[in-house]
Amino acid sequence: MITELKQKMMDDAPSHKELVETYLGSTEFRSINTEKVYGSTLKRYLNYLEEKRIDKPNEFTTKAYKKELRAKGLSARTLQLVTIVLKGFYSWCLDNELYPNMARGLQNEKIQKDFKRKSIGLDNAKKLIELCRKEYKEDPKNLVKLRNYTMIYLMLHIGLRTVEVSNADFSNLKTIEGKRFLFVKGKGHNDPDDAIRLEPKVYQVLNRYIKKRKLTEGAIFVNHSNRNPNGRIEPKIISKIVKQHLRAIGLNDDIYTAHALRHTCAAIAIANGATIQQVQQLLRHKSIETTTIYLREITPENNPSQGYIERAFDDGEENEEE
Repeated sequence: MITELKQKMMDDAPSHKELVETYLGSTEFRSINTEKVYGSTLKRYLNYLEEKRIDKPNEFTTKAYKKELRAKGLSARTLQLVTIVLKGFYSWCLDNELYPNMARGLQNEKIQKDFKRKSIGLDNAKKLIELCRKEYKEDPKNLVKLRNYTMIYLMLHIGLRTVEVSNADFSNLKTIEGKRFLFVKGKGHNDPDDAIRLEPKVYQVLNRYIKKRKLTEGAIFVNHSNRNPNGRIEPKIISKIVKQHLRAIGLNDDIYTAHALRHTCAAIAIANGATIQQVQQLLRHKSIETTTIYLREITPENNPSQGYIERAFDDGEENEEE
């Protein structure tokens, strides 16, 4: 039931389009990427309001909107994002006495904590790299193919997120005490303050692409189309490129995404002796709790711990004859 005070606030309010523009323009988000996500989520909501010809949405509107998204098959994680964004927006509206909080009654989604995305495994990682290498070797002057190989190589070898690949600039490459580093914007950070050491082989792959680009400023990974030459490549395009290559090696399941390459990097490191603390530092996780999900990739078949124990004892048993 809408009270008289609520109704007056709704009657006096500007359009929702104006409210959203003011909210996005006046809110200090944790990062540019967060701002983009909130912007695109609210734009989708505005499209819904326009489609349904709703000028003054109420609590039934927000619930009906979520119900429609659920019917379209959107994941629980996406629905939870919608819930968070609408709650944040309408809470701001109420705090500024611009519109009642019409998202107060939205329920949070129950999200399975199971490990939904998994690594592609070392054998498939090698296949993926070999496929990309073969593509650019067959057409060495094609910068798109070399770029794709380089991006995928770095994602598998140093666990870059798609947004970190997109945001990588030449100014983020630094040499400190003879070692090369790529500084990236950590999740939720505004500045590139997380350092990733580049092993010689990794830097060699990256430098090959840099040399052929013949540029030394701005974004490292760019579009090479005539429509947007040298424009920074967007994370969604990187995801699409990775997905196409995953399908090309036979990995069609939804669990195999661009983020699966980051999982693969962690799983390979752990399976070959890296400690959970070392992987936490490599992947730049704030909490070690996040890193522990990769321990689920360890199975009796790939667990290296027994080999470490045998090498530690080195008791000569293998030289004894029955």
